[in-house]
Amino acid sequence: MSRPGAFELARGGLVFLDEIGEAGLPVQAKLLRVLETGEFWRLGGRQSVAADFRFVSATHRDLAREVLSGTFRADLLYRIDTLIIEMPPLRVRREDIAELAEYFAALASRGSVSVGPGALDKLSSYDWPGNIRQLRNIVHRALVLAGNAEELDARHIVF
Repeated sequence: MSRPGAFELARGGLVFLDEIGEAGLPVQAKLLRVLETGEFWRLGGRQSVAADFRFVSATHRDLAREVLSGTFRADLLYRIDTLIIEMPPLRVRREDIAELAEYFAALASRGSVSVGPGALDKLSSYDWPGNIRQLRNIVHRALVLAGNAEELDARHIVF
């Protein structure tokens, strides 16, 4: 008996594929087929299944450049670039760091720990090569290092 996969479970909803630029050419071909035909085959299935989902993807890569280098399919790029929202990296929108750090701290500590001014200064001075994922992990590490403290300070922030 076959089990439903992501496309089937998303029926009527959304499929989000993070880092689509990392997908290999065989995966890209299969994804393109689903997006073009609106159907897919279950692994080991004997008939196609209708797909009913919206598709959103993200990448840090320049997909047009990847097409030129042969690592991304042009036809898939044309299919998915309906609406492109460019999000600048965290290092160029430092004004967002404080709010994001507070959010991650509140979420992970269930609202019991805040981010103090010293911690915010240290976070704001960093270049964030790992972007928001790195910020989230640094805040989580700081929460562990802070123990029972009610506020993160600069000594808890370790890069």
